[in-house]
Amino acid sequence: GSYRLPFARAARGAELGNLASRSPWVAAVVGLVCRCCMRPSRPGGSLASVEVFRQQLMRGISTHIAGFTVLLVVVVPLLNFITLSSGDGSMLAWVTILADYTNSSERLRRREVNEFVRFYEAFTSYGPYHLCDGAMDTSGDFRCSPNGTLWGDEVVLDGGFGPPVLEASRLAVSAVSAQGGVGALFDFSYARKMEAWMNMSLVAFEFAAMVLTTFLISRSITDLVLRPLQRMLVSVTQIAQPILKNTTALGLPPDSDGVDEDLDEIHVLEKIVQKLGKIAGIAADLKIGNHDSIREHLEREDKAVLQMMFSTEKAGLQPGSRKSAPHYDVDPLPDAPTRARLEKLRLSFEELNSWDFNIMRVERSQQTGVAGWILLQNAEAFGSVSPTLEVTQCFLHALVQQYHNDNPFHNWTHAVDVLHITWRTLVISKAHCFLTGTDQFALLVSAIAHDVGHLGVSNQFLVETGHDLALRYNDRSPLENMHCA
Repeated sequence: GSYRLPFARAARGAELGNLASRSPWVAAVVGLVCRCCMRPSRPGGSLASVEVFRQQLMRGISTHIAGFTVLLVVVVPLLNFITLSSGDGSMLAWVTILADYTNSSERLRRREVNEFVRFYEAFTSYGPYHLCDGAMDTSGDFRCSPNGTLWGDEVVLDGGFGPPVLEASRLAVSAVSAQGGVGALFDFSYARKMEAWMNMSLVAFEFAAMVLTTFLISRSITDLVLRPLQRMLVSVTQIAQPILKNTTALGLPPDSDGVDEDLDEIHVLEKIVQKLGKIAGIAADLKIGNHDSIREHLEREDKAVLQMMFSTEKAGLQPGSRKSAPHYDVDPLPDAPTRARLEKLRLSFEELNSWDFNIMRVERSQQTGVAGWILLQNAEAFGSVSPTLEVTQCFLHALVQQYHNDNPFHNWTHAVDVLHITWRTLVISKAHCFLTGTDQFALLVSAIAHDVGHLGVSNQFLVETGHDLALRYNDRSPLENMHCA
């Protein structure tokens, strides 16, 4: 029949797609792509466990991409096969017209046949090569009459259409009316070649897309996930040695002391968690204050963990020690001798203890003196910390050198201004009623040093210009990370 060929082509395409999806070369090519895109990355050390995780992750992603690609290779050609020839209704229309002229005069029939031939002379991809009278046989197929050839045996169109070599390139179209039946054979050889080239191009494009997509996914995962993870595990390996010392005092096996070079970073991290869990168990169940013998065998790092968990004083793990309470009975305002020291800076306490105080009218040497006076006055008032005058001077001098004073805003004047505002806020809000002296002193130090080293530009500017800070901190808040470091 005239419409069996599209379905035959569709069936052939499905068969080829099925064979391709099961062919060994597909698996080999996908494996090669995976190996190329999963090259080991070396951030500065051998990280076997991270590389195994990376390979497993990329193998799963590549498998899904390969399956999707094979599906496209099968489905897209099927759509092309189905719509290739059946979309042109002119073939059936012409044979129907010619069938209606079966009993007409020879002159009329020849005129219609010539029109039919001229119509397809402009076609370049396919065209007719045989036209004949005939009828349907008992099986439903159209058969040409023995002497029913109307055109085609001795004529070849300018497009070179003729009997195709492949049966799949031949399309039979027929129509039967009350006047008679006419059938035409069309040559689709060129169309089939173009279709083959398009299918090959499609496969090449999809394969290239698969390779590119796999590469991009691999690079993104490496940049966003694996490199930070590798840096973290390198740090874990470096700090594991002091943490894993003296584990026998905590009841852990003797062979768990130290870091085994044969262990990967994941197992080292597990050992650290195991030891921290043991320390937590001691803190919760044994009540550290009643077990001096165990505490004596602990390393400094273990004692620090226990001290942090119980908020004990830095001096040591003393039974019953507690964090210093707020100073309800302490006057945060300075006494007369302390105010007198302020007068050496040609400033009065009333002027400093006011929102009208303008730090920009104070000279650089006076600004540093104001910062030192505020820090020492707070320390003397609560006694939680006791920095000497020399230590405070060295600290402030180092800060002055680190601030970029050519910045119009993020400079030393701005730092002292923030320190003054913080000190005034602590005094007015009676912070000594709910904050310890150490907490208040920490706030003041944070205020004076909060913008140290600031470059005077925004994070986005550093990221867009590829600054060293943006590269160092992976474009994530480079200024804030720099301040913390």
